[in-house]
Amino acid sequence: MLFISLVSIAQQPFNHDIEGKCSHFKSFENSFKTPPRDSTYVADTYHTHYMHIKMEVNSDSTNIVGDVSTYAKVTSVQLDTIYLELSKVFTLDSIKLNNALITSYTFETSEIFIVLDTPLNQGDDFKLNICYHGTAAEPNLTNYWGGLHNGYNTKYKKYFTCSFSEPFGTRHWLPIRQSLQYKIDSVYQEYTCPTGNMVGSNGVLEQVTTNNDSTTTFHWKTRYPIAYYLISFAVSDFMEYNVYAKPAQLQGDSILIQNFIYNDTNCLNDHKYDIDKSVDIMDLFCEKFGLYPFYQEKYGNCLTKKGGGMEHQTMSNMGDFGFELNAHEMAHQWFGDNITCATWSDLWINEGFASYAEIIATEFLVSPAAAQTIIKSYQNHSLVKYGSVYIPEYLVCYGNEWDLFNMLVYDKGAAIIHQLRYLINDDEMFFDFLNHYTEIFRNKTITGAQFRDAMEAYTGLDLHPFFEQWYYGQGYPKYSIACEQNEAGYAHFTITQIAYSNVISCFSLPLEIKVLYAENQGDSTFRIPITANTSYFDIQLPYQISSIEIDPNNWIINKEGEITLGIDELKNDLDLVIGTNPTQDYLQVHFKKTNTPITIDIFDISGQLVQSHRLYQSGQHIDISHLPNAYYLVKATQGQATVSKKIVKI
Repeated sequence: MLFISLVSIAQQPFNHDIEGKCSHFKSFENSFKTPPRDSTYVADTYHTHYMHIKMEVNSDSTNIVGDVSTYAKVTSVQLDTIYLELSKVFTLDSIKLNNALITSYTFETSEIFIVLDTPLNQGDDFKLNICYHGTAAEPNLTNYWGGLHNGYNTKYKKYFTCSFSEPFGTRHWLPIRQSLQYKIDSVYQEYTCPTGNMVGSNGVLEQVTTNNDSTTTFHWKTRYPIAYYLISFAVSDFMEYNVYAKPAQLQGDSILIQNFIYNDTNCLNDHKYDIDKSVDIMDLFCEKFGLYPFYQEKYGNCLTKKGGGMEHQTMSNMGDFGFELNAHEMAHQWFGDNITCATWSDLWINEGFASYAEIIATEFLVSPAAAQTIIKSYQNHSLVKYGSVYIPEYLVCYGNEWDLFNMLVYDKGAAIIHQLRYLINDDEMFFDFLNHYTEIFRNKTITGAQFRDAMEAYTGLDLHPFFEQWYYGQGYPKYSIACEQNEAGYAHFTITQIAYSNVISCFSLPLEIKVLYAENQGDSTFRIPITANTSYFDIQLPYQISSIEIDPNNWIINKEGEITLGIDELKNDLDLVIGTNPTQDYLQVHFKKTNTPITIDIFDISGQLVQSHRLYQSGQHIDISHLPNAYYLVKATQGQATVSKKIVKI
């Protein structure tokens, strides 16, 4: 989802006036007294496997008449109270359980509690039918997150009404259990509107029925599992303009991209070019992320006035068809709709990946330079000391939506995926993993930790430190570099890091640096392991350095500190150079070629001598493979001259 607004709202999601009306009330009550939580935490649970929605809608208002049947299976040990949410602005006409009229229920503060005379047991199936009518409260400057939007497009002179349910807004137009615990297996939707209007929704338009009362019914069916907040409709005086993508996986077959736009030739002329680009974006994403997960139905868009877009499964609502917005909402079909965050705390699963998909689309369909501009802006937006990509559970509650859909989830969320791509350091493996990821978690809800574990298993990398620092952690690093180079080209780098964070002391991501050589003799780029706030790196270079760049390819969220370059500062009585630094198995020692041998003593950080060697020739190797990974002091003595250097074994 992308949006254009910065307001906050306050709502009360729970009914506290039901004491004594169901046996589980006390467990509800106790949970409400803890810090605000997502309303999905209730005692009795059931899995909705099918919904049949019949609804009268129109483009002029948010007035609706609903007849909704829910088919479900009990998943808790016992179910004595069925819990649903529906805005209190509606009038309940009837409730039926297994076709029998129900009179024992409570409908307060937008919640329905249906107390059962005979409890249902785990595994039992039931059908719940709710009929209701009323006018949904429209979003406004103090309530952006309402479930239905109604408006008027002044350019094309068209009214519209559309749903907008993420994260807690489905109850503003549909009786629903707003839980991410399960997806609904399939949904059949029948929307009746005044003839001349069209209704776009999820899945396949199976039938259009012309009624005898100047109304038309649009029959939509989706057979893919769907999260509650992705059920949708949009009604207006639409026309249909379709294009077709042909990803390589379908071997000549195509994917319908169905677009409902305002019924105006000028509207088609205004948007045709951008809509046509959808084909290229779809083909690219199928290559990079795996085959479009809902290819047996369609992808589609309904044009509405609401700014930004909303990624309803197989039919996004769009404010326009701009390239980045189009890419973002389409990418949500993989990341957010096919794979959905298991908790709102892990909203990064949805929004971080859709935001990064904007960069992928730009990189491969526009230019790498244009993609660099976007990623740099995301990184700049991430330079804040407080707040994490992961959303703390206490922030997940009704009325706190803007704390969920915040800049860190979108921009820093995309930037840390860019860092994972950098850490893997193999684009083929990175995109192969994304194909693997979207397949193994198809139609599932997952957490950020599950994503981490899946990437670890696929790549062999230990990503726990990365996620602790960049996903659950806060802040960012600032890097400074001091370099000293002798006349022979040996360079010694000292990299210092200041962690601007109240929880992370050091960000241990390798740092890429670029050295430019004097007299236009080219450049070299290499990665330096960062394991502490001060790190060292020694390397033999072919030419004298003229300047240094930190993170030249914009891989890492960071601020650049001081860069200092000293020439001939490594000169000493021995001309001693020890490399490489950091090292793994051995050290190579260079010194003046004299007839006097040199003694090399290696001390650990406690000052204990761990190795001693007597060398008679420059360039010899010292085997340190048996030493633990740590910092060491190397002391070289030749005659009366002594030089000491720090090294790190990794």
